[in-house]
Amino acid sequence: MFKPTFRVWDPDRHEMLYRGNYSISPSGHLLDGHGSAASSKLILMTSAEIPCTNANVVYEGDILKYHIDRYRTVIGVVGWGEDRGRMVGCGFTIMAINRPDDYHTAEELIGRQWAGLAQPKLIGNIYENPELLLDKDIIRL
Repeated sequence: MFKPTFRVWDPDRHEMLYRGNYSISPSGHLLDGHGSAASSKLILMTSAEIPCTNANVVYEGDILKYHIDRYRTVIGVVGWGEDRGRMVGCGFTIMAINRPDDYHTAEELIGRQWAGLAQPKLIGNIYENPELLLDKDIIRL
């Protein structure tokens, strides 16, 4: 059974915080490593149940590269998706940054993996690697 994990982006320190550097109170508030209320600027991200070739855990905000068929490569950002006319079972989608209006649900991506097509590779995240969102070589894939 999938058990979600969390990470936090601290925009003031430009640092990704993982378990042990923060906690979540029973009321749902973020606490720093000392149990004090954390800055309201912190961005909480949950893990997505998306298998990846080079990472144990994929989180919201991660940037993945994968093939949807023999000819098309997608560079996409993992996010909590909205239903755009398709069933979004677990809620996660991968929004393509190199193919406008193209997105895949986590279930679709997992299905493509089972079929031997998509083998997602984690190439960064939108907070620590924002330059990937503007990279002309990536966008032209």
